[in-house]
Amino acid sequence: MKETITARFTPSQIKERAKLEQRWPRPYEKQQRFDASAVNGVISPILRLCWSFLCNFHCEHCCAEHYMNRHLVKVTGLKEQRRELNLDDVRDISRQADEYGIYRFVLTGGEPTTWKDLFSVIEAVDPSKHLVILDSNAWLLDEMLAKRLADAGVYKTQISLDSFIEAEHDLFRSKPGSYRRVMRAIEVVQKTDMKLMLSTCLVKGRAFSREFEDLCKFTTNLGAMLYVT
Repeated sequence: MKETITARFTPSQIKERAKLEQRWPRPYEKQQRFDASAVNGVISPILRLCWSFLCNFHCEHCCAEHYMNRHLVKVTGLKEQRRELNLDDVRDISRQADEYGIYRFVLTGGEPTTWKDLFSVIEAVDPSKHLVILDSNAWLLDEMLAKRLADAGVYKTQISLDSFIEAEHDLFRSKPGSYRRVMRAIEVVQKTDMKLMLSTCLVKGRAFSREFEDLCKFTTNLGAMLYVT
């Protein structure tokens, strides 16, 4: 008998899939198709939607900075001249992605929690068709916003934590107090039914450090996922 990826699942993973099937049946159906070929190394694609590059941080390592109006104005004297996406575009992208069988959308930027029309974008992506993942620096992610995101159908929140040492994270993000906002956000997200993922950026010399090991242990103890770039 040909092995499937689901045969390797732990009891907790099987339980999570059952919850997924009940809450998000359409994304679950599409995910099942990828599961069938995952043992052969086929990876399910993820669409990253940069609705806006607006951001309340100014991180030196940010690859999106050169697309932001604050940078463009400084260099060229002009804001972005190309046509921007509208909600009808997003609805069409969502429809096409659904037809292709893609089931995951990451809302990124910039910083999604700064978008005044964030919930309109979530609705346009359509959580009934796709697992919606919010990629955030967590500065604005308080208990009220976390609840609204969960109620809107967001499946997972991905929070950036670039050092388990407070001063290092704040320096890397050029934002004093950022570490404490991240810790607050972790707590409030875990009070909802959204999944939690931490994301972190490896710089030279960090991979084998005690700090990175502590961050990995912290993430495991939370029962969260860790995304490393």
